[in-house]
Amino acid sequence: MNKSEKEFSEQSVNIENMSSAMGLTVEQYVNTVSGSTHSAISEQWIANKLGGTRVIGKQLEWDVETPDRKYKKIEVRNICKSEVSFAPSTARGKGRFFEEKTFLHKLESCDSFVFVDLRDRLMSNPKLYEISVEEAMKLYRSGVLNKKASVGRSKFFKIFPFEKYKLEL
Repeated sequence: MNKSEKEFSEQSVNIENMSSAMGLTVEQYVNTVSGSTHSAISEQWIANKLGGTRVIGKQLEWDVETPDRKYKKIEVRNICKSEVSFAPSTARGKGRFFEEKTFLHKLESCDSFVFVDLRDRLMSNPKLYEISVEEAMKLYRSGVLNKKASVGRSKFFKIFPFEKYKLEL
């Protein structure tokens, strides 16, 4: 394990400090954590970890730019309660629908997806998974991802074992 990997694995989220800074109890803070409420925080966290920059003020197909990595344009996603989606955010949520054309455009535009495992709402250090767009396309074309480019949470963790898909710093 190199120095940056060791630092990364030892670094943990301090939920007490986070909640205290906001004037909340740990329980109150944890109850605010969801995929959407934590989206910008996850994007910035990943940018910082990878020495990149978070895309702000532009609606691009990716969230983080890392010019010194193999995967330079990264879409950041949180894993919480529902299925895990590779679809564009415009295809997720109430009143929105999936368009394959938009999804394929996203895959042509970015290089990888980084998934932040927030299932326990920051009560432990989130695991970070990186999946290339090539892998996502392969799984979509083979039917492993459903017709909305999503997969159930338990299936996600079977398809993408952490040891193989761990975000490399």
